Amino acid sequence: MVKEVTLKFSVIALSSFFATTVHASAFQLLEQNAVNLGNAYSGTAATMGDASSIFTNPAALLGIQGKQVAVSSVAASARSKVETDVARSNFGLNVTGQDSDPGGAAIIPGIYYAQRLGSDFVVGLGTTVPFGLKMEYDADSLARYVATKSEVRTVDIMPTIAYALADTVSVGIAADLVYVKATLDSHIDAGASGLSSTDSTSRNVADAWAYSAHAGIHYHGEEGGSIGLVFHAPVHVTAEGDSISSLSGTTQAVKSEVDLPASVTMSVIQPIGESLELLGDASWTRWDRFSVLSLEFANGMVTDTPEHFKNTWRLAGGANYLYNDMLTFKMGAAYDKTPVNDAYRTARIPDEDRLWLSVGAAWHLWKNLNVNLGYAHLFFKTANVDDHGVHSNVTGAPLFPALHYKSNYKTKADIIGLQLSWDYV
Repeated sequence: MVKEVTLKFSVIALSSFFATTVHASAFQLLEQNAVNLGNAYSGTAATMGDASSIFTNPAALLGIQGKQVAVSSVAASARSKVETDVARSNFGLNVTGQDSDPGGAAIIPGIYYAQRLGSDFVVGLGTTVPFGLKMEYDADSLARYVATKSEVRTVDIMPTIAYALADTVSVGIAADLVYVKATLDSHIDAGASGLSSTDSTSRNVADAWAYSAHAGIHYHGEEGGSIGLVFHAPVHVTAEGDSISSLSGTTQAVKSEVDLPASVTMSVIQPIGESLELLGDASWTRWDRFSVLSLEFANGMVTDTPEHFKNTWRLAGGANYLYNDMLTFKMGAAYDKTPVNDAYRTARIPDEDRLWLSVGAAWHLWKNLNVNLGYAHLFFKTANVDDHGVHSNVTGAPLFPALHYKSNYKTKADIIGLQLSWDYV
C-alpha cells in the first residue's frame, strides 16, 4: 500500500492558484514576493518599504510610511530529463513504459497589506505560500510503482505587528496560520505483469490546520545601509483523512504527522556611492527533524518512507544600480543546498543542489505605484534516485522487497515574477 496525503483547502478563495513546484531546497519556497527575485532573493530580511516584509522580516515594516497594498505573482517552470536504469514492479518484474518528466509550471501568489499606526507601530496582514511541491508522472511512467503524483500545497495567513525600539532599530512578529494540502499517488502491479493495463491505484488523503510564528529585528543606518535577522519557527502538522485503494475497493482513515522546518536568515544591504548598493543573504534551515514520513492506517498498519533530511544553508548576493529616480536595475546569484540525503533520494523529491542566476528591475511609476519584475534561471546538479518504495514500520525493510526504481534526473528551472505595490501616505 503506497501513500498519498491530500490536505484540502476550501476556505481561502485564492487556493486555486496555489499549485507550487520545488525551487528552494526540498519543498521549501522562496518566491513569496517578486521584489527580491531579481537579486536571487538576497537582502530579503534587510529590505525596507515593502509590505511583503510581513513574511521576509516583519521588523522591516517600519519602512512603510502610510498604507501599502502589495500583490505578487511568481510563475515557475521546471523541466527534468529522466534516464532510468532499473524499473521493477512490486512483483520484481521489469516495468514496461517510458521515462516521464514530472515537472511543470506553477504560480506562487502573495498578497500583503501594511499600515502605520503612529510613529512607532506598523500592523499588517498577508497571505502567501511558504512550502509547496508538485511532481506528476505520466500513467505509463517507469516510476509509477513508486510515485505518480506528489503534491504539497500550503497557505499561510499572517497577522503582523512591528515596533520601533529606536530611530534605527525595530522589531516585528507575525503569527502563521498555515493550511496544508498534499497528495501522494502511486500504482500497484495487480496482475504480476509490469504492464500499465494491470495496475491498480493507491491514494491517501488528509488535511490539517497548523500554527506557528516568525519574528525579526532590523537595523537601518543613517548612511542607508541595513541589517535584518528573521527566525521562522517550525510548523507541526497532524493531518487526518482517507486512504483509498482501487485494488481492494476500500476506503479507510489515515493519519500522518510532519514537522515543517525552522529557519534563520541574516541579510545585509550596503550602499556604495550614490547609485549602487550591494545585497547579501545567509540562511540556515533545520530539516533534520524530517527523518521518516509515516502513515498510520485505521487497520493498524503503519508505513514509513525514510527521508533522513539534512540541515541546509543558502548563500546569496546581489546588486542594485539606481539608473535614475524612477528606474533601478537588479542582479543576483545564489547557491542553494538540498536537504535530501543521497542515500534516501526518492522519485517523489528528486532534489539536488542548485545555482541561481537572476536579473530584474524596479520602476517607480506615478506618485504611489511601484512595479518590480524579476527573472531567474536555476541550474541543478544531476540527482540520482535509488527508490524501493515505502518501508514496513515493524521490520524497517521495504514493504515490497522486489520493488526497485533507479534513475537520474537532469533538471533546469525558470522563474519570472511581477509585483505591484501601492502606497497611500
